[in-house]
Amino acid sequence: MKSRIVLACNTLPVLFIFSLPPAMAGNACRNILTSGFYHVYSRTSPALRDRAIYAELCASNYQMARKALAQIHQSGNASSFDVSPGLFTTAERGTHTSVEEFTQDQFNQWKSAYCATASFADSSRAAEFLVQEAIGDPASPVVGAWHACMKNREGLACWATPPSSPGGDIMLSVNWRRDTDSQAEVQHSSLSRGAISNFKGTPARRLLPAGHKLNNGTLEVPLTRLHDAGTVANLTVSQEGGEYSCNVYIPGEKDFVPPEPFVAQ
Repeated sequence: MKSRIVLACNTLPVLFIFSLPPAMAGNACRNILTSGFYHVYSRTSPALRDRAIYAELCASNYQMARKALAQIHQSGNASSFDVSPGLFTTAERGTHTSVEEFTQDQFNQWKSAYCATASFADSSRAAEFLVQEAIGDPASPVVGAWHACMKNREGLACWATPPSSPGGDIMLSVNWRRDTDSQAEVQHSSLSRGAISNFKGTPARRLLPAGHKLNNGTLEVPLTRLHDAGTVANLTVSQEGGEYSCNVYIPGEKDFVPPEPFVAQ
């Protein structure tokens, strides 16, 4: 749903992420990625950014959608504001008033028509993956700041990085961080049909082998997809009597492809 905005993202969340509850920490990290994406929106590939904003809007409520559209509009000239999952008619696109006059009823109609097949959670996770694809550079300040924020989150966090080259493996990052020397132990993991974990010793349909110990830091798990359907990965670990879970949704090639323009009545 990665200059002035990027610099703020690089510093503020990393300084204060330790004191935030896990949910708030996750939101703070995600805001780095999405705000950075909106800032560079006009300079990204139209086809890729359309998929990313489509998924991001499906994961948004009305106020979040208005804010996203306003930020996109401010990122470049009016011609860059071509949000094409059909929120606006061709005549409305590129005008600031279309954002200001964008109604909740209009958004609700659009969301009911175009977001019914994906859950809020899957849309949110898909947006993170597609935003990285749209930015196109894993070494960009936006993606780097997001990764740094995720790696400083307390507890367990997971995210997926698009392949560095066509046909390459997707990298799924498993990050564990606790202020203790005790390791976390994998209790259960799953990987949807059509994807394979290339982590040594992992059985089919699993992300990591049960009993594997996680140290503080980030474990990279290469994933090979055998077909273009969406991929779901889940992981549960235990540490000192507590359980921690994370999951990832990697969209398939046909997921969140913008439909024909939709005009709210």
